[in-house]
Amino acid sequence: MKSRKFSLAAATTAAGVALLAPTAAFAAGDPTCDAYSKKCTHVKGHKITRPPTVVKAEHQTLPFTGGEIVLMTTLGAAALGAGATFVVAGRRRRTAAEA
Repeated sequence: MKSRKFSLAAATTAAGVALLAPTAAFAAGDPTCDAYSKKCTHVKGHKITRPPTVVKAEHQTLPFTGGEIVLMTTLGAAALGAGATFVVAGRRRRTAAEA
């Protein structure tokens, strides 16, 4: 049974590669020429550079983007405790109803 699954997986992979490989060759055309309108663009190598802008700030500190780790840990522990309580209460009700 395992060899049948393996051969089916190998055949599917081979078929996928055989079907998808030619699409990459067809899709790879000249990137500077539009195939529909035959308008080809030719880009000149002219680069415009500007001097960097300097922003003067009063404070040279990074903004605070974190959270209160103690509060988040407390809330996470409380959520785990509440979930465990609900699971135990649900199991107790189920066993009480079966008895």
